[in-house]
Amino acid sequence: MDSETLILGLAGNLPYYDPKEYLNPGIFQRVKRSLMDYRSTDYNQPIGKGAHFLFKGIKEYHAHHDAGLLLKLWGNIDSRYASLAREEGIQSLIEISGFIPKEDSLEKLASCDVMVLTLALGSKGNPPFSLPGKMFDYFHVGKPILALVEESYCAQVLRDSGLGIVIDPKDSKAISMALEHLVVEKSEISKKYKLKTGFLDEFGHGVMVERMAKVFDSLS
Repeated sequence: MDSETLILGLAGNLPYYDPKEYLNPGIFQRVKRSLMDYRSTDYNQPIGKGAHFLFKGIKEYHAHHDAGLLLKLWGNIDSRYASLAREEGIQSLIEISGFIPKEDSLEKLASCDVMVLTLALGSKGNPPFSLPGKMFDYFHVGKPILALVEESYCAQVLRDSGLGIVIDPKDSKAISMALEHLVVEKSEISKKYKLKTGFLDEFGHGVMVERMAKVFDSLS
């Protein structure tokens, strides 16, 4: 691999997002969505939607650049993403592999230049509400995080960490521009994006219990 190529890493569970299926689901899809997808259709969009938009952003990037970028996906990645990469003409910029143990996955993330985080989108005026465990794994790795996240508490946490590069997932041009910037600034990004000293202490068990207690006290 060319040493000038920017390596993006995305690890974990990545179910497929099919716009046609989601917007016009059959009976089976409606039942599956309610019972198996771990989300409320009135609140959050499917987590695969963020990856769908990531591919759109990479396609926008590829329209202006032949190379310079490689996205590595590994874990429980739906096989249809390989087909989507071919459909979008970006298969040369995408590498998909299967599940590996967590320690090996963290080591692989550490070998990447930038980690990618895609989250569910909010719905009906509600922001996405989750703070995914994957995000804290990424914090421990300490590499920059390209986060396709709508404005939310999660976006705030990512920015406050010193590692987050927060982009609206629906804006493929903004994703492309962020990728261009990261490719050009590859040699400097590890200096620019550093985990804030003591940041993870803010999410320690004792601190979180104290915050929760204050919430309950405010309700009494």
